[in-house]
Amino acid sequence: LTADHGEGLGDHVELGHALSVWEEQLAVPLLVRLPGRRSRGGVLNGPTSLTALMPTLLDWLGVPRPRPLKNAADLKMAARSPVAADYRSFFSETRRLANRRLARQFPELASRVRHAHVLYCGKHKLIRRANGETSLYDLSRDPHEQEDLAARSPEALGVCLRQYEASRRGGHFTPFDEVIDPREAEESRRRVDDETLKALGYLD
Repeated sequence: LTADHGEGLGDHVELGHALSVWEEQLAVPLLVRLPGRRSRGGVLNGPTSLTALMPTLLDWLGVPRPRPLKNAADLKMAARSPVAADYRSFFSETRRLANRRLARQFPELASRVRHAHVLYCGKHKLIRRANGETSLYDLSRDPHEQEDLAARSPEALGVCLRQYEASRRGGHFTPFDEVIDPREAEESRRRVDDETLKALGYLD
């Protein structure tokens, strides 16, 4: 039981989804029940990533992973390492005609819904935006993200920024100045889909 996104219900003056990187939009439920008596159950505390769900399910089912997922983290591994979220606004991909039309139709929304990087480091959440702004929240004390600590907690900010830079150099984030060509994205998606279907036995 899970979801692909949360929902803004006015916590940060936002209604709907795909508008920001606040916790009410990023945090989703995740409940997994294995068939039979294969597990006595347990709870993973702290953030993990839905990108780890498919590798985990394939491992549990005994299905070989397709090549793109060979070294992907499972849910336990993801929970033990910094979790990153690369939120790419639809207004960021300006080569798409539909996106340019939306930006013209909703100029105020387009000006504030931008590409952002998020890194969960310990109890803190770091947000780095395309315009250079950086925010830091202590989710253990401030789960609704009301108090930005970036200016008041330089030590914690430094720790998270170092982890962020290491993740960025490791290729975990899309560069802010990179624009995705839809044809390239479609070709990449097709290659991954074909590889996955072959691994699952649907294609020869």
